[in-house]
Amino acid sequence: MMKFVINTHSVVDVITNSSTEIFVCNTDKSIEVVEQCLRAMLSVYNSENGYAQLFEDVFTSIRIANEDDIEWYSDCVLEMQNTSIIIEPADDWFPRSLSDAIVREFNAQIVM
Repeated sequence: MMKFVINTHSVVDVITNSSTEIFVCNTDKSIEVVEQCLRAMLSVYNSENGYAQLFEDVFTSIRIANEDDIEWYSDCVLEMQNTSIIIEPADDWFPRSLSDAIVREFNAQIVM
């Protein structure tokens, strides 16, 4: 199954649109912000392509990487750490333009 991994350079790497709002990346708040961004990306994708895909049908989970993830992906993701966020699509088929946007906007890596 394809997954996106967002690696951080430090524990305060993920920043919202407000230049004064910074938060630690291994909190529930960081997952909420990633989800909000993904929902916005999906909305744009749906409107540009005439689809009405629901977020819950496109993404299985968004979570902080745990030790099992780090061990499993260690060959693929050299910089993965406990502050990495994993985004799991619901299906192996995933729209290329949406995948490209996630990689570009989050500087994410795709792992299989």
